[in-house]
Amino acid sequence: MTTGHALWLNARTLEDLGELTAQWLEGRISLLPAYAADAPAAETRGLIPHLAAFNRAGYVTTESQPGVPVDEDGGQRAFVSGFASEATIHAVEAAILGTRLVTLVSPPGRNSPYSIPVTMLMQGNDPCTFLGTPLSRSDVVAFYSDDCPLAVPMLVNAWQLDVFDPEWGDNTLLWETLAEVLKG
Repeated sequence: MTTGHALWLNARTLEDLGELTAQWLEGRISLLPAYAADAPAAETRGLIPHLAAFNRAGYVTTESQPGVPVDEDGGQRAFVSGFASEATIHAVEAAILGTRLVTLVSPPGRNSPYSIPVTMLMQGNDPCTFLGTPLSRSDVVAFYSDDCPLAVPMLVNAWQLDVFDPEWGDNTLLWETLAEVLKG
């Protein structure tokens, strides 16, 4: 397996980044900018087909997690975050109307007042993962400049989208709904 570094260096568009992220998820390349491992976390394996399809459909995912029912160890809400075009965001928002799914949309360069817990540890009832805070321009530059410098100008002007299921533990509604709207 190649790192894919040369491919990332030439990436310029959301489509380029989405294809390379899909290849990383599928194990064909070992580099994903702004991620410290050469493969997805074990909990992500079951989501790979969905995530790869989302990336190829224009929703460049940066974080995700499955829903995990609450038990004595904690629990998780299913979520996915990333970069998307305004058109993709509108399509996602229209598709989730009438469901319990929630979108948090951050236009380019805008901060957000949201801080929504999506992972909790029962030891102390501590939330430990939050949604709603988009990457700042300086974070985008810091995380992506070395590996995909040609895409940075586009990323700092991209919309950021979080989609989550407010129900703790459900691991189907989010993925099935987004798969339907993002089938490409």
